[in-house]
Amino acid sequence: MILEKGKVTFKQAFKDFWKGYFDFKGRTTRAGYWWAMLAAYLIILVLAFIVTMCGMLSTKLSGLAVAAFIVIFIMLLAMAIPILMVSFRRWRDAGLSNKGVATLFIIEVLLNVIGIFYDDFANIALSITGIITFIITLLPTDKLTVKTTNAFLNFLFRSK
Repeated sequence: MILEKGKVTFKQAFKDFWKGYFDFKGRTTRAGYWWAMLAAYLIILVLAFIVTMCGMLSTKLSGLAVAAFIVIFIMLLAMAIPILMVSFRRWRDAGLSNKGVATLFIIEVLLNVIGIFYDDFANIALSITGIITFIITLLPTDKLTVKTTNAFLNFLFRSK
């Protein structure tokens, strides 16, 4: 099936989600990102349902419940990297530079660590960065690229 530039089907996005496990150089369109995230969250929803059902049956099938929980935990860990990679590729597609993507990611990790000690500050800051990253995923390809001599902007964003 031949699609217009930037058009991605659900099936193709799901394939790209798993094929791009460690793809640091590629890009992900808005459609590719949102289809992949829908697939990932549907899988997580199904896994959560299975864990819940196994937990409810755990009095009779405790060994099965533990085994199901371990398998599901491993599957969730396996999905963590593709979710990060598709997000990183989407941020770059919108116009962030590699350094900008790394900076945004490091800020989010640091805020999560700070949140262990200072809940209120970290929750507010994480909410702000969450809104920023959400908005970035909604932007068209190359929307954040810049043509400037400003070193800070050139650090965060790709050049036109």
